[in-house]
Amino acid sequence: MRDILTVEWDDQWRFGTITNDLDMIKHQKVQGSDFITLSEGTIQVLSTSDPGVAELSFVEHLDAVSASAADVVQGVQHNYDALVAAAHGAPIPPCP
Repeated sequence: MRDILTVEWDDQWRFGTITNDLDMIKHQKVQGSDFITLSEGTIQVLSTSDPGVAELSFVEHLDAVSASAADVVQGVQHNYDALVAAAHGAPIPPCP
């Protein structure tokens, strides 16, 4: 038998233009389970010489009970997939 525990938290997202060719998206946990003591990150969106292409740079910080690098990679992949979907007018995929 496996014990199942639901962990809930809220993230706040902010977006802004830093320079003419750099936008920044930031998120951080603002409330929720004490199992997550820190969850925050940034996504830099840098324009390129191709107007149909943007460079994305992800930085994530996570301190949580039973957290692993694989959990962070899975979260970054989901955020990337959601940004690509939104850019192409597709539905945002559900969280894994």
